[in-house]
Amino acid sequence: MRIISLLILNYDEPKKAKAVFYALKPDNVLTKKNMVIKDSLEGSSVKIVIEIKDGIEIIGTLYSTLNEILAHTKSIENLLKKIK
Repeated sequence: MRIISLLILNYDEPKKAKAVFYALKPDNVLTKKNMVIKDSLEGSSVKIVIEIKDGIEIIGTLYSTLNEILAHTKSIENLLKKIK
């Protein structure tokens, strides 16, 4: 079994998207076995593709990974608001 998820984070300015993209980058390098995370910065959007192949808890792993990415994103966005 294989599952692919696409997460797109849209921002009002490319500068914010760039800050989020580079802040998330270290988390997207080391992944679990059978998981690949590809990210890209496209203008004012950050695109994250998560692909998980095989595994007993494939849906649970995807849920946990998306939840972690969104939690980190929220923290980064809150920090950006404070330093503005």
